[in-house]
Amino acid sequence: MSGNHVLRLFSAALANFRSQFSHEFVPRSQARYLKHRALRLEACEDRNVLAATAVISGVVFGDDNNDGAEQLTETGIAGVTLTLSGTNDLGPITPATAVTASDGSYSFANLRPGSYTVTETQPAGYFDGLDAKNNVVIPLSDTTDAINGITLVDGQVASGNTFGEIPAVTISGTVFADANNDGIQQGTELGIANVDLSAMNGGLFGDVVATTATLSDGSYSFDHLRPGTYSILVNSVDGFVNGQSALN
Repeated sequence: MSGNHVLRLFSAALANFRSQFSHEFVPRSQARYLKHRALRLEACEDRNVLAATAVISGVVFGDDNNDGAEQLTETGIAGVTLTLSGTNDLGPITPATAVTASDGSYSFANLRPGSYTVTETQPAGYFDGLDAKNNVVIPLSDTTDAINGITLVDGQVASGNTFGEIPAVTISGTVFADANNDGIQQGTELGIANVDLSAMNGGLFGDVVATTATLSDGSYSFDHLRPGTYSILVNSVDGFVNGQSALN
């Protein structure tokens, strides 16, 4: 066998060996990089999967006595929108929203460690009441509609983040021609339309908080008032003198 032929056979065998085992021969610097990258990917995977386990929850309720704590006789408010914002261990979060269930409860799940704020959209028919963080009433929180600084660690369930709302009240009645002056509207006594009335906070010398006028049947209504004590002032009516009034 000639020398050239032997050399060609050796070169072919070497090329075949390299093709089969070249993946095992990695430069040392590249091997260190690949190992470091694998460890980083594993760490990132652990952070992204294992850390998003915390929860923030609470309730929005009608706080009849405005003390910031839900009593057994006070009910939750459904359909209220809440917005979650803040910063977790990866940076600022994209705001998320939740809507209260039929019992007024809400929750934000799968949260990472961080500091969060829950902001309430004020529900119609209510005035802002006191809020509580982790079941502790926040002083002077009846003008904010937000619970700030809810701090979470991995796996924590932060409950008791509540929003108390004061139910609005209505005062209604009728101005009528009281033929027998007994203060009670009989079937034959008709209401008086277009009479101006004022609702005043407290006594007759209190501040005017709302005004209205009677309808064609003499009825009137002051809606969306804060709970409290009011006086109703009826302006004079042409052709009539003051008669008796009735309360409730």
